[in-house]
Amino acid sequence: MKKIIKVFLLILLGLVFVNCGKESDVGEFIDKEKILSEYKIENEDKTSIEFSDKNENSPIFRIFTIQKILKIDYNNPNRLDKIEEYYLNHNWKTIYKDEKTLIVSYEESDTQDYEYNIETIDNSKTELHITVSVGATRKVLENELFDMLKEAKSFIKK
Repeated sequence: MKKIIKVFLLILLGLVFVNCGKESDVGEFIDKEKILSEYKIENEDKTSIEFSDKNENSPIFRIFTIQKILKIDYNNPNRLDKIEEYYLNHNWKTIYKDEKTLIVSYEESDTQDYEYNIETIDNSKTELHITVSVGATRKVLENELFDMLKEAKSFIKK
């Protein structure tokens, strides 16, 4: 439960760095039926949706957040640098970073639990900030993290 709370708090951190847009509903861009068939929705409003694995006791637990952002925030070239700086100041390690995606990890030394956050910007139809927060009882491989990101993007309507 401690890891779920930590992961949730990190999602909220991501929301602090991004101002939500108000011009359109995030529901216009996501496939809510697909989400409901596989996950449980934790929180939803006009600018964001948060959903998680149905089995909270899974060895790999994921919380997905998709939110609409303003064009000014989307065009900010330093947005991932600011998020990465926060993580690094809190003993997280950067696994991967490019101009649109940041993947960080944290190992809880006392419990051998692992936490990962994947932050990306998707502009396929609009500007969406996608966060996947992962809590695991084992190290998760980089390709598994990219698969989780691909899955999160699959909920965006084509």
